[in-house]
Amino acid sequence: MSSELRINSVRKRIVDEHEELLHHESAKGILLATAIILATFGTAAVLMPEDPTGDFSAEFEITNMEIENVHIRGVEASQNELSFVQDYEITNPNLLEAEFVGASYRVEVDGEPVTESFVEGTSVIDSGQNEMVAFEHSAPVEGFEGFEEVTVEGKKVFEVGNREFEKHYRHSFTTFLP
Repeated sequence: MSSELRINSVRKRIVDEHEELLHHESAKGILLATAIILATFGTAAVLMPEDPTGDFSAEFEITNMEIENVHIRGVEASQNELSFVQDYEITNPNLLEAEFVGASYRVEVDGEPVTESFVEGTSVIDSGQNEMVAFEHSAPVEGFEGFEEVTVEGKKVFEVGNREFEKHYRHSFTTFLP
């Protein structure tokens, strides 16, 4: 039996029970009927997978994370190294928690790649919540001097349910390299 037929069968049974309880004039019956309907319809998407593998039905959509309020701070430069921190506010718009798997990134100075790496994620973002995440970066800058444009680009990887999402980003700032 398909999940849609199961859901419709359950809904019909609940509606029938609700109508039967409504014919009783007791407030207890109305409260019980309302509780049954809320409990059933409120959890139907989670309790009724589409198939035996556990994939969820199309009762709700899983979407990518939202990344806002990118901020660069703590920029320090020497003749050999540039270090800085990137802050992100990550919002999980889904009904399921999201695991922040990690981020790959590349740092360029004046358009020239100087380093790339992957940073492991360490957080889980609950449904509908947001979290501030900070990444410390360092990059070799030997041979560069004066005001230079620094670009950080890469992707952040999240897992929601059994799906993996990538959120690409690119941010630039100008700093003085001695």
